[in-house]
Amino acid sequence: MARAGDTDTSRADRGVEKVVEAIAKHREHLREHIDPAREAERRTREFVEVLSSELEERAIRAVADGGVASVVSEVKRGDLNPYSAVRRVIEDRKSLDELLLGSNANRIVAAARDDTRRNSKITDACSRSETSTDVPMS
Repeated sequence: MARAGDTDTSRADRGVEKVVEAIAKHREHLREHIDPAREAERRTREFVEVLSSELEERAIRAVADGGVASVVSEVKRGDLNPYSAVRRVIEDRKSLDELLLGSNANRIVAAARDDTRRNSKITDACSRSETSTDVPMS
């Protein structure tokens, strides 16, 4: 029932405030009663679900764009069963890169290798400077 002087906006504001309060109470209840092992398991399951979904989307896109074409052709012809085809792709780094990274796989892998080499050189240079004995003698 509306109070005297209430507007639709003020009633809506009070309704929103009640929802926000209820959410805050619920959040606090969860914090107080959380089982860390159960939460860790839930987060792990969520990670695997998200990873699976992302891998599936990338595989669909890659195959549609002609990725791993030779393996797909063998499956289409019936020369290779899907399970063996998947194993072949997973065990072959180049095919797996092509599937996960798409048509830019070679460029992306090369750039990552360059970054790794560059970072290694920087780390080596820093290590050498830390162990340097170039202290002036008096």
